Amino acid sequence: AQDVAAFAMALRYFIRDEARERLSSVYATFGARPDEPVPAARAGVFAEALLASYILNEALRTPASRTKLTATLPRMTTVYPDWNRTTAMVWKVLASRRASLPPAEQEALSFGRVADVVGDVSEGFGGSQVEDCASVKAELLTLENQGTGRVRLADFYQDTLYGNWRFTESQDYLRSLGALDMANPQEPSVIIPNYVAGQSNCVGASRYHDVCCVSECEALFAQLERVLYAPAAPPEQVAAAVEDLPSATVPRGRKLDGLLRQRLRAIAAGHAGRVPLSGRLFAQWMH
Repeated sequence: AQDVAAFAMALRYFIRDEARERLSSVYATFGARPDEPVPAARAGVFAEALLASYILNEALRTPASRTKLTATLPRMTTVYPDWNRTTAMVWKVLASRRASLPPAEQEALSFGRVADVVGDVSEGFGGSQVEDCASVKAELLTLENQGTGRVRLADFYQDTLYGNWRFTESQDYLRSLGALDMANPQEPSVIIPNYVAGQSNCVGASRYHDVCCVSECEALFAQLERVLYAPAAPPEQVAAAVEDLPSATVPRGRKLDGLLRQRLRAIAAGHAGRVPLSGRLFAQWMH
């Protein structure tokens, strides 16, 4: 536990130090001097620009990278549709930091003060991404094929014809994510939780981390392991535990249909009458 805590503290330091370094590049991009205070409104613009640089994968180390940032900022909502919600978080952090300062220091902020803001923004960006992940999942659930946890590939791509900017990944890329179900080659489908947790929904170009969607499946598997307290269990016992398992979309007390129970028994049949909780087949069944 101490090692984990030490790692978390070190990572936090590196993330904030990187944000401070990139802020210097943002200042240079806008022709500002780090040794001179900037108006609070301009500090907010700098914080927005820094966050945009992560989203755009622009490290701002070259003139070309800085030019691309300034050219893209006015149309960030077309590049990243959740931009307005994301920038609202930036201004909330800025307001909170300013409120903690003496009144005389709230209108013009030193480089160190702005660095504190962008450090908080960098750390808080993951929280704002949770809402984006929920939005992706909700969109896919509207396309779900009869409660299977999957979207037919044709429907997945069809949605882009109506202006959806997200669902454009190739079949090869979906396969590499483990999100393409080819059980029926005539009607391939996209596995919703695998797609949501995939790399294509990660945002950010930090040297130390990306901001990705949290895997809900890992939490569900952990709960099952605690309830069953075994690496494998009979299908009836697994089914009862799953029915009592709440998730983000289904409350406790769900009822598994006959097909799902039949598939669970089929998994057990190949493993001496027990379902291996860490096996590939059970993971697919859960999805």
